[in-house]
Amino acid sequence: MKLALAFGLLLLACGSEPSAPGKTGGNALAPVAGTAGAAPNLGGNNTAGGGAGGRGNEAGAGGSLAAAGSGGSQVMLTLKQPIDRGDGKLVLELGSTYFEVKPAHGGRITSLRQDGQELLWLNGADNYADALGSTFWPSPQSWPWPPPAEIDTQAYAASVDNSGVITLEGEKNDATSLKVSKRFRADLTREALELEYSMTNAGDAPVSWAPWEITRMPASGLAFWPTGGAARGDKPMPSQDDLGHTWCQPDQTDGEGKLFADGAGGYLAYVLADRLLLKQFEDVPASAAAPDEAEIELYVNPDHSYVEVENQGRYGSISPGQTVRWKVIWYVRKLPAGMTSSAPRADLVAFVQKTLE
Repeated sequence: MKLALAFGLLLLACGSEPSAPGKTGGNALAPVAGTAGAAPNLGGNNTAGGGAGGRGNEAGAGGSLAAAGSGGSQVMLTLKQPIDRGDGKLVLELGSTYFEVKPAHGGRITSLRQDGQELLWLNGADNYADALGSTFWPSPQSWPWPPPAEIDTQAYAASVDNSGVITLEGEKNDATSLKVSKRFRADLTREALELEYSMTNAGDAPVSWAPWEITRMPASGLAFWPTGGAARGDKPMPSQDDLGHTWCQPDQTDGEGKLFADGAGGYLAYVLADRLLLKQFEDVPASAAAPDEAEIELYVNPDHSYVEVENQGRYGSISPGQTVRWKVIWYVRKLPAGMTSSAPRADLVAFVQKTLE
């Protein structure tokens, strides 16, 4: 990808199966020494003006609550209480962003809204009833389908600290030797969400994995990322390279499709009508991807009801008792008036890059 982003993190990954959702791809992971790794600094200063940028929501054409207008004074957002809404869901609600997690369903992210508009696919599908929300797997997908229950669907133990940070702890999965935990935090300065995934080797022998985030969204949108290499796959999804980015409209695929690609700048964007989900993460080289996987992956199901917007981290060995951590930052934005999800568009690239400053 083209942005130079600073990350100091530890990572692992999962793999893919050709006939099941998201099963044909994977990506890179970096091994981490010790029991914990330093969380990556995803960069960006905390003050910015409005205008064509996307530093926050509800501030004119791409301005920010944290810095509205052109050079406006900084205003800290507040985190709406309570985090525990009493219905089995934990919520981070800040500015125009609503982020919901269900610990009892694999610590699954079950809602992501911008000013009330849902961005995630939550309805399941004929090819996979549990195709909903955003989840985490280890890569490569060498494990049999469906995904390991202790990681993907079984209940996680949940806690919320005094600052509103959500921590979820999963059980050990014997097949992978992994115990997965998730930590979700609201960045009130940038109106962003910090997602940290940890994989601990709870077995007796070294294992090798990469981290893998799978976010299901309606397939009618547009994905794009800084080009790091040519897109590939046995079930091709049409894409084009322009403006230094690779662009893909999942619903233009002929039937089921899976795309693998290396990025170059540490981000992956998906535009749905006039809403944007922007994921920021450590950029890893193609050589650091999990076997038969990639840093960027997209999967669209046969009836094009949903797409899996997938990013993977560095692949590496995890010693017994070792924990590796991988951080992803989510920005949820409304596009400025007149900006559309057609591809390619220089103004979309500029909006994303301004958001990441």
